[in-house]
Amino acid sequence: MIDLKMFQPELNLFESDASWRLSSKIANCNGADEGALDEAEIILRIQGYERRDYYREALENYFLLGDESVFDMARPIEAPVPPSVVAEEEVIMPTVTRPPDRERMPLIPPIGVTPTTRELLTFLYIAGVEHLIPPSAEVPATQEPVSTPIIRPVSPPRVEPPKIKAAVPEEELHLLDHVEEHIRSRGFHYPDWLLKSYYVCFKSEPLVLLVGYSGTGRTSLARLFAEAVAMDFAEQYERITAHADWDGRGFLGFYDLNKGTYISTPFLEFLLKASKNKDRPYFLCLDDMTLSQAEAVLSRLVDAWKSPEGELRLHGINDGAKTAEGNIIPSKISRPDNLFFTGIVTVEEPVYQLEGRLSDLVNVIEFFNADLKQRPERHAYEKTVSVDMETLKRFKRAPTGEEVSRVVEVLDAINTAAKGLNLVSYRIREDILSYVANSRDIFSTNPEENLIKALDIQIRQRICTKIDPSRSKRRLLERLLGYLEARFPLSAEKVRRTLERLDEARVQPSIDFNARYMFTVNGQPLTPLRSNTVHFDSDNVFVLRSVRGRHLNAELYVDGIGIADRGRLYEEPEAVVWRWRPEKVVKRASLRLKMDDDSVYDFEVSASS
Repeated sequence: MIDLKMFQPELNLFESDASWRLSSKIANCNGADEGALDEAEIILRIQGYERRDYYREALENYFLLGDESVFDMARPIEAPVPPSVVAEEEVIMPTVTRPPDRERMPLIPPIGVTPTTRELLTFLYIAGVEHLIPPSAEVPATQEPVSTPIIRPVSPPRVEPPKIKAAVPEEELHLLDHVEEHIRSRGFHYPDWLLKSYYVCFKSEPLVLLVGYSGTGRTSLARLFAEAVAMDFAEQYERITAHADWDGRGFLGFYDLNKGTYISTPFLEFLLKASKNKDRPYFLCLDDMTLSQAEAVLSRLVDAWKSPEGELRLHGINDGAKTAEGNIIPSKISRPDNLFFTGIVTVEEPVYQLEGRLSDLVNVIEFFNADLKQRPERHAYEKTVSVDMETLKRFKRAPTGEEVSRVVEVLDAINTAAKGLNLVSYRIREDILSYVANSRDIFSTNPEENLIKALDIQIRQRICTKIDPSRSKRRLLERLLGYLEARFPLSAEKVRRTLERLDEARVQPSIDFNARYMFTVNGQPLTPLRSNTVHFDSDNVFVLRSVRGRHLNAELYVDGIGIADRGRLYEEPEAVVWRWRPEKVVKRASLRLKMDDDSVYDFEVSASS
């Protein structure tokens, strides 16, 4: 490969407007300044390289398909030149006459240059696109030097290059290799299993949640994956940021009775666009969602599309409702098979629980461990791959009898080990079977290793995400961990993390206590492990409520003494109430809540003056 350091930085060949793509044989540059390219040609000629013209199509076939026939074309027309003797300081190059526009030319070494001392490259002009190509093999320097002084060629006018149809991947692993290299060329890195799982999830189900800390590359993964496989990225990818009003109206729009028109949204418009172009995949990224928004939006969509009717109702006008722009919004919409959702959900800690029915519907890929040592250098990679729905359907698989037997055996053992947690439903069983089938040969060419890896990932992404850390019993999780840790390390790690979280909860509150509960005394809120200043009376009322509206039970201790006067509010059955009548004036008190999941929360309280 040519040493690009020979070009001075002042030439600006590598600025943001210039794009490069490289292989072991060709370097292709687009968008560089014309004058800079002229100067670069002078440098190349001084170094012993000469110009050759080729068909653009031949070079594109080399980049996209690996077709090396570009190096086997007919020899170029050379102008006869007499030998000459020049001073040692002079630059010696042969004169080459440009062939007719449609004549194909081979690659030959410059006469008088010894290939063994330098890898030869040729500077080419093809419809305004410059290429650097080394020969495929070294050529012994047995010819007599025949040379003339340099003759500066005139660059042809730059024209807009025609659009080249991207290659269609024949092998699934070739597609994954392309996606990985595209992502690395943009300076990003993801664990191999995670990237492959993201792809397999789309083959199995239309929806994936990427859950984790902010800044861990979740939104970038959704965008870069779509970039790598979309025929028209701007057409087939949409990123929509969640808003606080994302209820039924916020993301699907509504019919305005006052105006007599339907108020549409970008979300709905993208759904309708995908419905009209079912031959290609569309990728929708729902960014910056909370867990509650994910539940409100996504569970409604998936529930509707998995119902027997398979339709989501938008309004009640059978003939369709018009928008202000005159577009027709149908009364119902079926899920386009070519629409793939990625939900980006940010959480504050690695132990969490999905809301309601969402835990039974989606794959969850977690982003909590950032590998800071992985920092790929950005590099040129312009290979394009065209993935249509026909290709994706060709890559889909159905489970074999052996896979069904093995998977069901493992899932039944998990339900037995964690009896009472209701982790594996019929729906989850079928979804995991689909994932395992579609992962065949993806994680390993060894069928047994691939099956175990796929199962491990699915247990982590579909089953462990259902564990509620606030309600889980330690003994059940320990039994589940005992079953998983010998064979399924990814899943075992997540269960182990939940157990550690339960241990921490015994001596200190979770950072999301106030997100789960509301604890007050005489209407004044209390926060664990902080100095709380409140007003005490002779008759004090403590109230513990579940923010999520779940049934709860707890015991309250004041200075180590349990409060027996406990009940529930009539208007709020999901709350526990205690009444405390101290025998003397209270200046300070230590409170402890013991929850029904064995977690403990301590509060320090001081009386206000």
